[in-house]
Amino acid sequence: MGISKISAYSLANAIIFFSVGLLVIKRLRRNTNFLVNNGITALMVLLMLSVIRVLLPLDFSHALVIPSDTVLPVIQKVTDLHVGSLTIGSLILGIWFVGTSYVLIKELYNILKTIYSIGKYRIIANEQAERVLKNHFASDKVCVFVSPDVDVPKVTGFRHARIYIPELELSDKELRLILLHEVQHIRGGDTFIKMCYLFLKAAFWWNPIVRNFELEIENMLELRCDLASTKRMKRNERVEYLEAILNVMKQIEPEKAVYSPHVSTLINERIGELTKQRFKVILERTLTCRRKFKIASMGIIISAFICSYLIIIQPVSLPCQNEAECRLDLTAENAHILICRDKTIEIYVDGEKFTTVNKKDLDMPPLCDLTVHTEQEKQE
Repeated sequence: MGISKISAYSLANAIIFFSVGLLVIKRLRRNTNFLVNNGITALMVLLMLSVIRVLLPLDFSHALVIPSDTVLPVIQKVTDLHVGSLTIGSLILGIWFVGTSYVLIKELYNILKTIYSIGKYRIIANEQAERVLKNHFASDKVCVFVSPDVDVPKVTGFRHARIYIPELELSDKELRLILLHEVQHIRGGDTFIKMCYLFLKAAFWWNPIVRNFELEIENMLELRCDLASTKRMKRNERVEYLEAILNVMKQIEPEKAVYSPHVSTLINERIGELTKQRFKVILERTLTCRRKFKIASMGIIISAFICSYLIIIQPVSLPCQNEAECRLDLTAENAHILICRDKTIEIYVDGEKFTTVNKKDLDMPPLCDLTVHTEQEKQE
């Protein structure tokens, strides 16, 4: 299957499928029954494939072409209009670039502000935290710092990740369960994932679906940490895990835990319905995976990803730089019509594909004078 060059239309298609993927994830994440049966893996795979789709906006030459003779041609004409020496399309790209730069600079400032704030924490010695860390997480090579300035338990950093916790009245067992959750953030590279999505959010700052999906990233990562932490626990142990989180919530003020892509927190100011869902999924999820549900979900997700490359939306006529380029005489000597197996009708000029037309256009000159071939005849 041949791959055509990347065009503005292939990029537009990729952004559409990417946005649809995010909407599907958002809908499924709110479905507690889906999470109980499938866990969070299916949604993480769908997120990964959606990102791949937008980063690789390729068109396959044998894909099903959906011709647009209304919306896309109008957009095409508008973007080709000149404002001074520049086209509207060039101005849009310029605004896109400026907006992306602004969002990146703003987010970088917020990250540096968070790092500076964390650097001013007053660290106090805590024998309990050191003992629990040494007894249960020595192989993870992480550092735990206790400070009265910490709002909620959190993880920060990449290569040298650090766990910060406030002064809490917890038993060793409860502290171990809280640290287990934070260590899962480190093991899963959650801070790195959030930073990567920051760049996507900056690149598509004008897309409200992408911009508002940041909260879903946070929710998914929290669910993934919960499920990873309780994976091998019996029901009574999972209850103890949730009780430890509740104990922490009683001693802190979650509304002060402001979101940051550089930090992963146990709880944030936007807990709301997610906390209830986290608890329900952990308690109701069976220890044995429901393999049939997971296989079916993965199959649907991967099939949808492949099919997204087999559909292309393109305008009926190709864009022109000026009128002289648009004047092309189509004759039986230099052009012919090819009807593909998927019923797409293509016009070829001098052996090269020129454009795609609708069936009704074949009755109008000069197309009515051209020779018509089918894809099967061409292969024979």
